[in-house]
Order: sequence, then C-alpha cells, then structure tokens
Amino acid sequence: MGKKKPNGYFSNMSNEELMSYIERNHKGKSVAEFCKEDSRAGNITRRRKILDALVDEGILLRRNRKKGFLDKVKDFELIKYVESHFSGWSIVEFQKNDGRVYQEVNARNLIDILADNKILVRSIVKHDSWKSLDYTIEQAKSIIKKLHVKSLPSSDILRENGFSQLCNAIQRHHGGFYEFRKKLYEVQNNVKKGEWKNLPFTLEYARKWLQKNPEYLFLPSFDELYELDESSLASSISKYHGGFHRFRKLLGEKPKMREKGLLKNLEYVINEALVLMNKHGWNKLPAEHILYKKGYKSFSRAVSKYHGGFPAFREKLREYLGQTSQKSELEGLIKDYISGGEN
Repeated sequence: MGKKKPNGYFSNMSNEELMSYIERNHKGKSVAEFCKEDSRAGNITRRRKILDALVDEGILLRRNRKKGFLDKVKDFELIKYVESHFSGWSIVEFQKNDGRVYQEVNARNLIDILADNKILVRSIVKHDSWKSLDYTIEQAKSIIKKLHVKSLPSSDILRENGFSQLCNAIQRHHGGFYEFRKKLYEVQNNVKKGEWKNLPFTLEYARKWLQKNPEYLFLPSFDELYELDESSLASSISKYHGGFHRFRKLLGEKPKMREKGLLKNLEYVINEALVLMNKHGWNKLPAEHILYKKGYKSFSRAVSKYHGGFPAFREKLREYLGQTSQKSELEGLIKDYISGGEN
C-alpha cells in the first residue's frame, strides 16, 4: 500500500478500479481486517455497497469463514453454494476466484457432478463477458423474465435468488445499480443515448405514456413516476427540461393546478383516490404512511391538509360511492337494537 494516499484517491476510482486495488493489496483478508487496515478504502467500499461483491469474488472473506468451517457443510449444501455463486463459470475461473471452496469441492470429488449438471463448465468461458454492457443487459433482461417482475430488483433480492454474478458485474463494471438501471431502461424502451435531453422527444414520450395509462388525468409527480418505473422520464424533466412546473405547462396541463388548486377540490381528490385503489387492487384507502412509501406524497398531504384527515376523507369517499358511512351504520345498528328491545 505504501505511503498515505492523498484526499480523493479512492473516491475518484471507479468500482472496478477500487476492487482491483483491494484485490492487489488485501486479497485473502477478512472484511474486518481490510476495513481496519485500510479504513479510507473500507469506508468508500461500504458506501458503494460492494463488500458483497468482494466476498463473492473471493477477494475478501467474511469473519465467520474460519479454517475448517467447510468441514461442517454437507455435500448438497456445498453444491447449492457453488450454484448460487458460480453458476456458468468455468472450473478454472471458479478455482481462481474461491480457492478454498474449490479445494473442498475437489477433495469431495464433486467437480464432475457440478460439471455434469452444467453448474460449472469444463471449457473456459470468458468471464470478461460481464464487462460487456450489451451482455450484462441481456442477462438482466433474462433474469427479469425468470423472476416475473417488471424491473430489475435490488441487489439483495438478486443475491437471494442466486444472481450474484449479475450484481458483481453491475457494481464492478457498469457504475452501480443506479447507472445500470438507466442504461437497461433505455434499451428496454428503445431510447437512444442522449434522447432524454431532447425536449420534443420527452414531451412525446410523456403524451404517449398518458395515453397508455388513461387512469392518470395528469402527469404524475416525480415520486410517483419513480414508483411506476419511469425514473428516466422523471429525472429528465427535472434535470434537462426546467422541472415539472414548466414541463406540465409545455405538455398542455395547467401548471401547479394539481398542487395548489386541484388538490383542494374534494371531487378531484376522491377521483384520485379511486384511481389509486383500482390500480393497486385496494378495497379501501390505506394508511398515510403506506401511501407515502408508494410515492403518493402530494395526495397524502392534500387529504390531511384540505380534507379533514384520513378518517374523515374515508367517510366522504364512502358517501361518494353510495356506501353507508360507518357513522350511519353504527346509528342503524343502535336503532335496530333499541327497536328490538321495545318489541
């Protein structure tokens, strides 16, 4: 490692450069040892959330991976571990990246079983293929289909489902999940590089989105677009096109009417509530904190600020739908009880 590194030395590195530095200087150490010996590199590694990738690639070791810990692991558990972390790798790559596990697998004569079941491959498959953005995007699209989800899940979910290689490639070669999701989104939606800077394109995209989603009378807020997997549209409006106030005006909507005017209108907010309930399959309007988590902050604030809070608003919503309000229901039950007692 040599002398003390200047300020910004690690923060100016890409994830790949940082991982290469750690591999050169700390390979085989535990996570705790690495962070203690090289705290500045350890801190930025934690912030970028690439410790799991360093462990998965055999550069660092978890504290609980003491000598002899593999002795307690059964064959089927060891096979499952290799499948989870090294599926599709060549035997040579597996040996290079996790020598301790390879030695245990080899000692138990499990290499042939792993190869015969196509968990490992005998011929050398270029692990460098993960450096290719096109290859990684294709793998991500395939995994999205396998998991039956609309967008790329979080790193934790991918690792839980055995897709550590994709996580490691995204962190190491493609700028992390935020940058990779933008690139993946553009490929999935046939958006060319730099297209989001083009105002006519972004306006046309927003109009088409509203046509495909007629339940939305107005362009959703920044938070709502993120929740709807339209983060690139939301970001481009804020970053390149003057923000939502100006963009809505260019789109033909009355600027700020939603925030300052329409959200004071009870009928409009009731309609918004019905749209949300229909969209999510809710039988009743959920609690404020749930709506906040879903990204509907402006709607939640409007209910609390302009319409008497959630209990009162739910009553108004029931009345609007022609349902008996909870108060009327209770009064009816009391009346029936009294009437029954008089007979």
